[in-house]
Amino acid sequence: MKSFHTLCMKNNFIFGHLLKKIFVTNFQSHESQHDHGLLYVANAPIYGLDSNNAIEDFVEKYISYDNNKLAPKFCEVQTHRHKKTCRKKNQPICRFNFPWLPIEKPQFF
Repeated sequence: MKSFHTLCMKNNFIFGHLLKKIFVTNFQSHESQHDHGLLYVANAPIYGLDSNNAIEDFVEKYISYDNNKLAPKFCEVQTHRHKKTCRKKNQPICRFNFPWLPIEKPQFF
């Protein structure tokens, strides 16, 4: 993350000129560290003002993936599967806001 923060400060950053960056470090069980970040990019389309197509084009320009190019082990651990832990207090919705596939039915455990 230290290298990524340094990269963010460069003038020719991947997403363009950054107006502001915010990062928060969280620790999960077994002291597993991970970061959440928010980047404010100059000249990025604005939700509610710009068209959905402009926003989609901006996102697709920088954020995309191809499962065929990823290692199978990576896909296995980075794919969300609805389990007991994604439903809080026996609610039939995923607390991580992952959609249900049409063939899936929310089940209580």
